[in-house]
Amino acid sequence: APPSKANPSELLGSKIESEDDVLAVNRMPDFDNTLSGRDVEVLCQYLTAPYLRIPLVLRFFANETRIRALESRQCQELVTAALFEPSTWHAQHQRSLPEVVPSPERAHLATSCGVLFNEIIHSPQAVLDSLEKLLDLSVNLDMGRYVNSDGTTTAGDVILFVLRTTVRILGYVDFVLDHARAAAIEGRVEGVGWMCSVRGLTCSEANLQLLQSASRRMHGVLEGQMLPMIEKWRLKCAAAQQLPQTCVLYAHLGYLFRYVREDQLDIKTVAVLLTCQIFLTHNCPNRMEASGPIPSQPSSSPPPNKKHNFWGGGGKDKTKGGPSASDWAQLEGLGADHLQISQLEMFNLFQEHRCKVLRWLQQNPRGCDVVMETIINVLTNAATILEVSPVPPRHWLTLTELGGIGRFYPDTEKKSSAPPEGLSYSEWLRFKMTSTVETEINMQMGTYTIKTNQTEMLDELISDHPDFVTVFGVDSRLQCARVQATDQRNWVRVVGQRHDCKYWRHADEREVKTRAASRNLRALKEEERWLWDVLTPLLEGVLRGLKIQVQDEDFSTATYGMAIARGNENKNILEIIVYRNPPVVHVYKVVEHGRRFFNTLCFVSDADLAMSNLDPNLFAIGLDHYQIIGGQVPRAEEVRGPSLVITRSLSSDIGSQALIPARLLHGLIPDWFLSKYFFWQSETTGVLTGVPNPQTTDPT
Repeated sequence: APPSKANPSELLGSKIESEDDVLAVNRMPDFDNTLSGRDVEVLCQYLTAPYLRIPLVLRFFANETRIRALESRQCQELVTAALFEPSTWHAQHQRSLPEVVPSPERAHLATSCGVLFNEIIHSPQAVLDSLEKLLDLSVNLDMGRYVNSDGTTTAGDVILFVLRTTVRILGYVDFVLDHARAAAIEGRVEGVGWMCSVRGLTCSEANLQLLQSASRRMHGVLEGQMLPMIEKWRLKCAAAQQLPQTCVLYAHLGYLFRYVREDQLDIKTVAVLLTCQIFLTHNCPNRMEASGPIPSQPSSSPPPNKKHNFWGGGGKDKTKGGPSASDWAQLEGLGADHLQISQLEMFNLFQEHRCKVLRWLQQNPRGCDVVMETIINVLTNAATILEVSPVPPRHWLTLTELGGIGRFYPDTEKKSSAPPEGLSYSEWLRFKMTSTVETEINMQMGTYTIKTNQTEMLDELISDHPDFVTVFGVDSRLQCARVQATDQRNWVRVVGQRHDCKYWRHADEREVKTRAASRNLRALKEEERWLWDVLTPLLEGVLRGLKIQVQDEDFSTATYGMAIARGNENKNILEIIVYRNPPVVHVYKVVEHGRRFFNTLCFVSDADLAMSNLDPNLFAIGLDHYQIIGGQVPRAEEVRGPSLVITRSLSSDIGSQALIPARLLHGLIPDWFLSKYFFWQSETTGVLTGVPNPQTTDPT
């Protein structure tokens, strides 16, 4: 093994056996100019006493003027070695005391479980007080970001080091507490870890209470202050597309729950652990194998058949498209410890929690639904892990075929896993080898897969479309996966939003199908003449020049009648609704949207009798009577262009719904509702559902 980083002889470059030897050293290390010569001399003298150095070193750095020295990598390695190296092991049950002081040997200073356990059990006050002060000082160093906009570092590395150190020491503290609780159980069965009897871990009741209160306080700081702080940094790094720094922060978010027990798992903890694992699997290169270096000439995506993922997971589809060429170039130069945590330790962290997390997901189906939706929102929408999505979660199921345990998919994509009858062997094999779902989160491997295609940025033709902006807002940098592409339509799935977008490149040139209307106005029966009387004032005005045909069905006793109007020189089709009492005429323009035809109000003969706020105008009826009309009848031929159909599938109970833009509902629904709500139509029942528009601030 290499020499200890906390060995004063290795640190100073000469043999050091006592404090006097330190005084004879001419040149002291300066730890990147973070410590003065006097401070370094004191620190090195502490290191000459391995049995006492843990509380001394912690107290040394728990100081406002020295904590910034922990930004030095050399200083971090020194503190880690001083705290966590176990020193000499005491094998015998009996301990012999020295006969003279100072003792010519240090056998009596050996411990059965390591010097850190020894300090925690016999003298916890000094260690815990210094650790709490160090933690509080690090929290006060927060500058609101991990790195500056110009790439220079802040005190972020100091805070992350203190976080790692605190989590590791609390792991020792919690082990002692759990071991004491297990020892107090009568008739308990020996297990592993803290469930087994360990020599040298017996702790007094007073010290156990001290450990319990300190552990509770420091866990509160870690989860109440450190977790939101690092999550805020992560969001800023993700927004600035700083992938290496984002990977570091994801690793530390997961490390916060390094020693969590199964009975302590909750939605937040499970969501953080799985999100961190999946992000690192898809975006962090694997440096645990010497035979798998990052390519010197990175391409837009990692080379095929390479286990580039964090621990060999080979996700076919990479979240957010995976690291770009520039990202891989940055990651290549960071070295094997670029996460500041050993990748082997991170692998061990996730594997230790894997079975516990899986049991929690199986026992808490509602919590599982929230966790899975949180994972997708965080990985695809730059959302925060600490907030639950306002959209109700879908229900998530596990695959039922062989190897399906731990592989989750939403129930909106539930399909039959039984192959249809009459397949050839090749067709059967293709069916069995193809995933039956389109979205899958595999918590066993730490992968997030979309069956369709690799994720990519939304086409600007979609993201800039007014209907898309209405739903998702301006500058929505969303990912999508292609579902189907034809000459006429591009169908993509917006990742993490449960929405699909179908962009029709060209308008439908087919003839518009309307209700049967072939009768001339002059062919009306006597009982139907009321329609002629209502229309007459408009025939020589706004309806002049239009070919009007009345519905074939008799409307003698009806409250309204329908007619179709066509221009002589264009293909525009208008649908005219004539109401009997009160007498009013509504003219609807027939427009095409996504291969469907809709009627939208364009003219009303009485502006007070319509549900749409059309531009008012005065219209002369006779010589001395005027009426306020609304809108106008279009004369120019309607230019049909591309259209965007947005559908969503929030849950299996609701089913698939299509957005009906407000412009297609003018005259059918009051304009006030159109300005305050989005309207979605069920593709199975046709029912319209209004959803409040989040961009409106009207309290009603």
